[in-house]
Amino acid sequence: MTAQQAQRKPVAENAMKMVSETITPERARTLLQLNVVNRRFRPQWAKVLKQRMERGEWKLTHQGIAIGSDGTLKDGQHRLLAVAMYGRPVQMTVF
Repeated sequence: MTAQQAQRKPVAENAMKMVSETITPERARTLLQLNVVNRRFRPQWAKVLKQRMERGEWKLTHQGIAIGSDGTLKDGQHRLLAVAMYGRPVQMTVF
């Protein structure tokens, strides 16, 4: 076995999955209802993100939204609120 082969680990069947998804304002509001444990909400940051969307500066990146195996929102509350305020669909990475 080579050193490279030894470093490879099999992926568990319950491994994290990532997809690119079009998040509509309605879907954003639904996902925000699943936000039960997250960091302190900063309305000004959501506004900044919305303004970036309005100017066409929003890009699909590795920073998206994360939904836990229990169905709760783990990351992305500001991005989702920005989509809801923007009122138009936005492409996001969903974990």
